[in-house]
Amino acid sequence: TAAQAVTVSVAVGALMTLIFVGLSPVIPRWMGAETEICRDAAWYFGIVSAPLVFRALLIVLGGVIRGVGDTRTPMLVNVGVNLINIVFNFLLIYPTRQVRIFGHAFTMWGANLGVPGAAIATAIAFVFGGVAMVAVLLRHKGISPRGCAFRPDAAILKPCMRITVPNVLQRTIVCLGQVTFSSMVNSLGTVAVTAHSTA
Repeated sequence: TAAQAVTVSVAVGALMTLIFVGLSPVIPRWMGAETEICRDAAWYFGIVSAPLVFRALLIVLGGVIRGVGDTRTPMLVNVGVNLINIVFNFLLIYPTRQVRIFGHAFTMWGANLGVPGAAIATAIAFVFGGVAMVAVLLRHKGISPRGCAFRPDAAILKPCMRITVPNVLQRTIVCLGQVTFSSMVNSLGTVAVTAHSTA
């Protein structure tokens, strides 16, 4: 089952990457974003969508590991993902600048990439999370898929799909609702979007 989880994660992650990277130039327009932010929004969406294989591995394998009673390791990996995201956001978004901490000033390097920098930071964090979760799974004595067949196995996947499909439909409906609501907010202008996001 762990081997099948890896197979499904890679297949679905790769498919979603192709779809969302391909659609990234038009999604901001579909969501009613103003012309002045469409380019940055498209870059952000495309870069964040590029490592969806790793994000799928992070989510699905985290579920597999939790399913056998280890809730601590996936939590620690996700803490690592968030810390990496924060650190790389700090380094990639802003320019090189003077920073003061506890009364001491020093020069902090920055890449000054702005919105693409935020997306790259998130992508790096997802890659770390996916690789870390695969490493944890491969080292797990009880469920390591080493030596198992990774080709799809209907006997294992069919009962999984009975649980998965309703869950996917539920998540899809929730996400579509969020997208619809975001589109309504976007139609009010960039200032309204910023205020909404901050709130």
